[in-house]
Amino acid sequence: MRISCVIGHFRSMRMLFPCVLALLLPLAVHAQQAPPPVPPRPAPMVIIPPPPAVQFQHIAQQQHVRDQLQKNQLQQQLQQSVSDNAKRALPADSPTRRQGEQADTARQNRARAAQQDVLDQYQRAAVPPPVPHRQPASTGSSH
Repeated sequence: MRISCVIGHFRSMRMLFPCVLALLLPLAVHAQQAPPPVPPRPAPMVIIPPPPAVQFQHIAQQQHVRDQLQKNQLQQQLQQSVSDNAKRALPADSPTRRQGEQADTARQNRARAAQQDVLDQYQRAAVPPPVPHRQPASTGSSH
């Protein structure tokens, strides 16, 4: 009886072996494949700042834009205050009040366009950013 158990076990192992082999073969092939190559590191970038005269001009332009925008904002606040005071004296359903509100809207749109124009002029006149220069790769090998 013992011999028949061993023979039966041997037969089942012979049938199981191809299945195990079929499962392990793809893993073995995958393990033998080389890993993908690592791309080389780019050369370090060196950024050269603009000369001091150009930096000063850029700072002066920025300050001019800030001053112009602040002046426009204060002027808008003053005009809005005057307009609000004038509208308070008029009845809510008055045609004159509606015209004043339409004039306020038109003035605000003009002010926004003027501010955008100042910003656009600044951007057109702005100094382009410094161009990065790449250092040549070292010629010595480390192998």
